[in-house]
Amino acid sequence: MRAETEEPGEVASAESGAIPPFEEIVRLYHKNVRGYVARFLGNDAAADDVAQEVFVQVYRSLESFAGRSSLKSWILGIARNRVGTWFRQQSRQIRFRTLDVESDLVQYRMLEWQNELGSSSESDSGNPDGAGSELSLLRSCLEKLKGPQRTLVQSFYFEGVTAETLGREQGRNAGTIRMALLRIREALAKCIRKHAARLSNNE
Repeated sequence: MRAETEEPGEVASAESGAIPPFEEIVRLYHKNVRGYVARFLGNDAAADDVAQEVFVQVYRSLESFAGRSSLKSWILGIARNRVGTWFRQQSRQIRFRTLDVESDLVQYRMLEWQNELGSSSESDSGNPDGAGSELSLLRSCLEKLKGPQRTLVQSFYFEGVTAETLGREQGRNAGTIRMALLRIREALAKCIRKHAARLSNNE
């Protein structure tokens, strides 16, 4: 099923072996993934959460895509695995998640991008500004980053610029860029925990 905003040439390029940018992948396949997940979980917040987790995994694994199947089939395979994981978690009543700033950064950018298109969910899970939510805390902490740190996050996580490219632009190696990103994530995690603890104490 083709998303309403897809153009034939865009679909062809996505399936011909030329991997499009991450945001383009989300635009092309978000409806396919959301529809697939909803078949099993229903049309509710859980389906939205799992669909977001699918694209987090796509983002992390994109470099390993070998082209042995179409990009769409590969993404739906990830969706199938995530649905299976969700059911296993429910059967074991696993209700907690560890703080994962990298996942939150990807999800935050996805939600912002969907809001720009006017296609975000009205549920709390689809709103990065939900009071007290982890993504809301992340937004507050991102605003506290210094200019160079904020620019690095914007380039790497939101614009898809690779560590190698950033290193060349800044006269540093890719390892140094990745280490800088790690330190920024650690600072963001510390900031999120601090604000969450403050909110908890005020309740």
